[in-house]
Parts: sequence; C-alpha cells; structure tokens
Amino acid sequence: MYNRCFLSGFRFISLFASILTIGSSFAAEAPPLPSDPGVWINSPPLSVQQLKGKAVFLYFFEETCPRCREKWPALMEKSAAFKDQPIIFIAVNSGNAPSDLREYARDVSCTWPMIADVDHSLEKAYDVNEISLNNILQTRFISSDGSMHLGDWNKFDETIQDALKGASWKLDPANVPDSLREAWAAIEFGNYKASGALLRKSLNSPKKELQEAAKRLQEVVKTAATDDFEAAKKASEDEQHWRAYEICQRLSDHFTPADLPSDFAEFKKTLIKEPKVKTGTAARRTLDGIVKGLNAGKPLNKKFKAQLEKMVSDFEDSDLARDAQAALDRPDEGSSTKSGRGFKTEVESE
Repeated sequence: MYNRCFLSGFRFISLFASILTIGSSFAAEAPPLPSDPGVWINSPPLSVQQLKGKAVFLYFFEETCPRCREKWPALMEKSAAFKDQPIIFIAVNSGNAPSDLREYARDVSCTWPMIADVDHSLEKAYDVNEISLNNILQTRFISSDGSMHLGDWNKFDETIQDALKGASWKLDPANVPDSLREAWAAIEFGNYKASGALLRKSLNSPKKELQEAAKRLQEVVKTAATDDFEAAKKASEDEQHWRAYEICQRLSDHFTPADLPSDFAEFKKTLIKEPKVKTGTAARRTLDGIVKGLNAGKPLNKKFKAQLEKMVSDFEDSDLARDAQAALDRPDEGSSTKSGRGFKTEVESE
C-alpha cells in the first residue's frame, strides 16, 4: 500500500512539474494594446496588428522603486544596442494618471513608448501579478506572429533574442541613409504619420540617393495604407460597416491625407451615414465619458454597466467592444488587483 501511495504521489508531482514546464513556455494570442491616445506617452497608439512582423518587448515597472528609477539609463543603453533589430520596447506602468507618467518619463529620460495602464487592465490582460514595491518589474514579449510570451528580466538578452525569432524589416536599413533613419523607424513600427514631413522634404532633395530612398519608403507607406483601405472596403461590402469605419479611423490616425487613396475621404463620408456607424460613434462617445468618470474615481453604476455590456454584445470583435470590456473589467476603487493569475512573481537578481 505504501508503494502504491508513493507511486501515486510521484505521478502527481511529475504531472505538476510538467504543468509548470508548460506554463514557463506559455504562448497565447497577445491581448490588444490600448487604443486611447491619451494613455500613450512618446508615441501614438500602437496595435498588436500594426506591429505584426516585429518583436515587442513589454516592461511592466513600479515607478516608486528607487532602484527601478536608477535602471533607466542602462535600459536606454541596452535597447539602443538593438536599434538595428526589428524590435520595439514599450514600458507599462499601472495605476497612475498619464500626466504623472509623462512627467516621470521626462525625469528619467525614457524615450520608449510608454502606456499609462490607469485601471490595471493591461497588467491583468497580460497575466502580470500586480506591480508594486514587492513585485517591482515583469516582462512579456510579443513575437512576430502576434503571440504573447513570458519574458525573463534576469536573462534580458536571451529574452530579446527569443522575441526576435521570425521578426523582420519591411525595408533593409542598410539601404536607408542616416538622415532618413528616423522616418524609416517610424514607418517600420506603424507610425506612418510621423514620417510624413521628413519624407516630403527628402523627396524634394537635390541629392538623388536621398530622393530614391524616400521614394522607397513612401511606397511602403502607400502600400500599407492601400492594403488597410482595401480591408475597409471589403468589410463594408460584407455589411460590416462598423468594422470598416474603425479601420478608416485607424487610417486617419496613422497616415497623412497625402498617403491615403484618392477615394478614401468620400468612402469614409458615405460610411458615416450607415445606421450601424451612427450607433457606434454615439456608443464610443458614451464609452469615453464613462472611462473619464472611472479615471476620476467614480463608480461603475448599473446604468453604465448595462451600456458597456450592450456595446460588447452589439459590436463584437471590435475595438469598441474590447475597450468596453476593459472598462467592465476594471477593479472596484480601493480593491486589490492581486490575484496570482498564473505567472510567478519575478524576483530581480542582484
């Protein structure tokens, strides 16, 4: 009997160890990043879809930790070592207002895109145990196929190399003049609008090499805009008018008017007249008002909760639905978000 009990216990321990091993290599579709421009610092909103093909390193940090604050110069230096690699570094801080985080980013000279995860929803979505002075940092990465993975702060370079597997550039940086590198980087990571002024200037340059490089970059921008516009038109043809409208909104946010197809403005103008789009834009205004109230500490009452639930139901698989669900998932004011949601707390090595 003792042997049977021992063997049963051994099998259970082996099974548990296997589960832990599987958990350590966890990969799942990456949750969406916030679409609200107000919570992004140093960058317009970036989406997982927009960043597909690239690696994304997410650094969840505690802003009140003195040692974390001291790390920023070294972090900037480490990330700079990968400036020629197809990876973007994004910092995430939970529980603070964007204005406070903007000031913090200036103080520590952080140039990474930074997200103010005011309600801890991104922290929760990425299965991060609540960041605090007892758990000062966590890392995740999104690989080129859009899947989320657990990173290891104590193996920074190894984590970056894992993240970079399969990632690539749209245009080889070796063919980009130094004076266009900033525009090239913006284009590669989906911030097309930021490249506009420099591209226009370079297209009129007397230097042929600069002109040709600018033309190649402009072609990448126009191709991306055309592909997204075709997706919007296809969605409209399929009677998915709200999906088409959201794509058009992203196009307006990320591209200059000169980069968009000639019939874009008229298409969007027609789309706005669709009943579903009218309902959706009204719902978006309602959602923005609810979120503003939640950020100010107001509770989520029954009326607001019902409105949010209706958005999730009526606009399934849309940015509006995801943002409404994020508002529903926000913890009650004053409640703890610690829940031991799966990944171990990361302990920093000395």
